[in-house]
Amino acid sequence: MKPWKRYLILFLALLLVLKVFSCKLVDYNTFVVKETCPPMAVTTEISAEETEKFLPLWSEYMAQGLNTDVSDKVSLMSGDLETALPWPVNFWLNKNCWTAERFYYVEQRLRSILRTLYLREHTRAVKEILLQQLKSETDEAKKASYQNMIDMQDTIANVEAVSEEELNIVRSREQLIEDVLNGKNVYNSNGNK
Repeated sequence: MKPWKRYLILFLALLLVLKVFSCKLVDYNTFVVKETCPPMAVTTEISAEETEKFLPLWSEYMAQGLNTDVSDKVSLMSGDLETALPWPVNFWLNKNCWTAERFYYVEQRLRSILRTLYLREHTRAVKEILLQQLKSETDEAKKASYQNMIDMQDTIANVEAVSEEELNIVRSREQLIEDVLNGKNVYNSNGNK
C-alpha cells in the first residue's frame, strides 16, 4: 500500500473518532438513578440544609477544577444551562443530585448574602455619621435631606432582597463561606478545613 493511502486512511479514521467523541451518544443522566435524589428546591431563598449540602460540594467542584471556564461565565450563558455546560460538569452535578440551575443559583445567592452583610455594616456606619449631622443641623431643609439619606441607607443595605433567615445562615461564618466560594478554603462536614 502506498504511503499516501495509509495517511488518508489514518486521517479518515481520526475524523471518525473525533466525530464519535463530539456526538452525545450516551445520555449521561441515565448513569444517575433519579429516584435516589431528593427533589430540588425551587424557592428564591436558600435554606440552611441546602447550604450545608452545597458548601462541601462547592469545595469538591473547585478542587476537581470543574469551575474552569464555567463559574464566571454561568450568568452569561443563555438558554438551557445544562446543555451549555461541558458534559463532565453535568455528569458530576447529576451524580451529586443537583441541577445546574440550582447549583449555580445557590452559589450566586450565597455571594448576594455576603454582599448584603457587607452593605449592612457599611450603611450602619454611614447612618451613624448622618445621624450625628442631623442632630447638629439647624436648617430644616438640610435636616430633611439628611433624614432622606438615612432612610435611603436601608434600601441600599438590602438591594439584593435577602431575608433575615438567609442572613442568619451566613452571619456567623462570613469569612469561611467567602473563602470556600473563592476556592481559598475547603469545607467539610464540620464546617472548616
